[in-house]
Amino acid sequence: MKINLPLVYLMVALAFVMLGATREQLRGPSSLILQGAGMLTFGAIALVAYCVDPDSGGYLVAFALIGHAAWDAVHYVQNRVVARSYAEFCAVLDLLVGAAILLMA
Repeated sequence: MKINLPLVYLMVALAFVMLGATREQLRGPSSLILQGAGMLTFGAIALVAYCVDPDSGGYLVAFALIGHAAWDAVHYVQNRVVARSYAEFCAVLDLLVGAAILLMA
């Protein structure tokens, strides 16, 4: 049985957004819209990276990771949605992995 990983990742991301909404960690309806838009944006970039040639896909993934590091930095500064320690860890990890992919490409 072949597993469609992009679909699995999208479902997991959607589950996390819904979990945050049910736990009332997304303060206000605009926050839910913003998190949903972020999920769709990064998900769309990942899907495009999956479908294009490996070189272009590598650049897309690298820039998406660096963009996600900035996204995490905003969450860290605002101290919203996720714990600050998680946002900090994720921002550093995304930035390092994105830079490494760019250097290898």
